[in-house]
Amino acid sequence: MLAWILACAHDPSGSPAPRSPDEVSVDTSSPAAPPCEPGPEPALACLPTVNARPEAATCPPLADTALTPTSARAVPILTDAGYLVCDRVPPGTRVRIETAAETLEGEWVASHVEDYWYDGGAFSGPIDDPRRVTQVLFDPALADDDPRRDRALRFVSSDDIASMRVVPAPDPPPPAYLAWLRARGLCLHAGLLGDDGDPVLFVDRGNLDPRDHLREIGLGLFAWDLVQTAPDGCGVPRAFSSTGADDADHYVWDRPLVLPVGGRLGPDGDEAIVLSARGSHPDIAPQCTVTDADPGEENEVVVALAGRFQLAVVHLREGSLPNAVGDRIREGALLGRIGNSGLTQFPHVHVTLLWDDSGRESGRPWSVPVEFCDGEAAGDAGGASAPFDHGVPAVHTWLSPTPFTVDAW
Repeated sequence: MLAWILACAHDPSGSPAPRSPDEVSVDTSSPAAPPCEPGPEPALACLPTVNARPEAATCPPLADTALTPTSARAVPILTDAGYLVCDRVPPGTRVRIETAAETLEGEWVASHVEDYWYDGGAFSGPIDDPRRVTQVLFDPALADDDPRRDRALRFVSSDDIASMRVVPAPDPPPPAYLAWLRARGLCLHAGLLGDDGDPVLFVDRGNLDPRDHLREIGLGLFAWDLVQTAPDGCGVPRAFSSTGADDADHYVWDRPLVLPVGGRLGPDGDEAIVLSARGSHPDIAPQCTVTDADPGEENEVVVALAGRFQLAVVHLREGSLPNAVGDRIREGALLGRIGNSGLTQFPHVHVTLLWDDSGRESGRPWSVPVEFCDGEAAGDAGGASAPFDHGVPAVHTWLSPTPFTVDAW
């Protein structure tokens, strides 16, 4: 706003004297804004920070057909702002794997590079020659909602692979993996926090995150670690108030978490079944060196959705789980409240889709890709959200079931 100041001369008679243009000045300065009050320095260096999203980087492609048993389908690429996930082949790429026992063919969904698993070393970039990789193939013709018959995904260790190569898709091509999941309703909705308070979540860590998820023995490769943010006195989004030294400082602490996806089980085909409900482990204070908990000491809920697909939510608050093993629940049911239990540094919720491969002799659950659907997302601070039908949220993006604006800084 411009403030106009008129320099008025006044004669003794009380009549105003004529004014010349030189007697009129314009003050274009704005009132000095009071200094803003930034949030206190974080108590720990490992607490979540809100940075700009990484800029696009050049992804290293794979040769069209020249694959080895340890080729990785996707890799993380480090940038100054964080990391990017680089798909090295187009979605829907089909491969044929030969083992001593059988020939497998299907969409190449994922690669679990075991060299990254908790080896004590820091991630410095993709491994050129991995020692062992578990390859994941998808064939919708082998899918079944009954887990005893479902073989939609196959997990093959590179130790057993004699050859692996890209092959053309049949005509007509089968449904792509993520589209097939969406058609079955296996897509996470952005309203994980239900209708209680602020619904906006921030992706602190995402798929193939080299800080943690890449290393979590195949259980977290396609997981998201979700927190909440709020602006400090200078408008900078933060995940916690004060210094973040206490669990209650974190905005996501004790927020309710609901089932974000529908199941395909039960007599009406719309239920999920609780397979695991651990809620008795104590929450720990924020810490950078995870020493106060052992694997298995996190409070978690795992639910069966359809076939061998399961959803796992981890690090819930002690005593907050309302369900027991065997309960049948529907989308929107309360799963618990977000806490800081188990192998964790700060309050957040860890969400991943799992595939139960326990039918094999060496079977186990594996983290597998899934999308979010029907929500709003923002990737840059200072802008309004935009609607999305489906997609895989990148690290340092915000998600919500309803429109929102991220405060600028």
